[in-house]
Amino acid sequence: MVSTRVLLVLCLAVTVTLAASKPAIEKKPQGNEKKEAGDAPTVEKSKPLLTSTLFSDTYNLALDLSDMAWVLLESKIQRFETGFVIAGFGMYWPYHGAVELAKKAGKHPEFSQAEKQLSTLKLTLTAHVATVWGSVTARGDQVAELIATKFETAMPKHKGVIPHNFLDFSIFILYISFVLYVLLKCVRFVLRIVFGIFCCVCCCGCLRRGNKTDAKSKGKETAGKAPAGKAGKVSGGKK
Repeated sequence: MVSTRVLLVLCLAVTVTLAASKPAIEKKPQGNEKKEAGDAPTVEKSKPLLTSTLFSDTYNLALDLSDMAWVLLESKIQRFETGFVIAGFGMYWPYHGAVELAKKAGKHPEFSQAEKQLSTLKLTLTAHVATVWGSVTARGDQVAELIATKFETAMPKHKGVIPHNFLDFSIFILYISFVLYVLLKCVRFVLRIVFGIFCCVCCCGCLRRGNKTDAKSKGKETAGKAPAGKAGKVSGGKK
C-alpha cells in the first residue's frame, strides 16, 4: 500500500509539473516591430510530450552500461570464437554448444538441414512482418496525423504536443491513459476519505442519538411493567 501511494504521488507531481510548464509561447514584438491589428498571434510549435526516443535512448544506455560492465569483467574472462573461459572453467556459446552436441550425437547433417530450414523460415517471416508492419504503420500514420491535426486546430496553443506518427502517437496514448488512471485513483482515494469522515461525523452521531432514545423508551417500558408484576404477586399471595 505504501509503495502504491508513493507511486501515485510521484506520478501526480510529474503530471502537475508538465501541466504547469507552458509549451507554447507567444512571440512578442521586438525593437521597432509593431503588431498590426489584423495579425494573428504567432505561436511557437511545441515539442512532443513523449516519443519513442525515450525508450531507444534508455535501451542504448542499458547497452552502454552492459558493455562497461563487460569491460570491467573482461580481465577475468577469456573470450574465444566458440566460447569463453572464466575462472579456469570453459563454456561454449549457445550456437557452438549445439553444434558440438550434434557432432557428438552423430546428428550433424540433420542439424545443418534444420538450420537451413530455420534460416529460410526466418527470412520469410521477416519479409512478411516487414510488409505487414509497413502497411499498419502507414495506416496508423494517417490516423495519427488526422487526430493530431484536429487537436491542433481546436487548441493551437498546444500545437506539436501530440506526435504525428503511429509509434510515437501510440506511446503518447498509453502515457495519457496511465496519467488519467492515476488521477482517477487519486480522486477515488480523496472521495473515500471525505465520505468516511462524513459518515463518521454524521451517521455515527445519528446512531448514537437513536440508541439513547431506544434506551430511554425501553427503560420507561420496564418501569411501567414492574409494578404490575409486583401487584400480581401480592394478589396471588393473598389468595
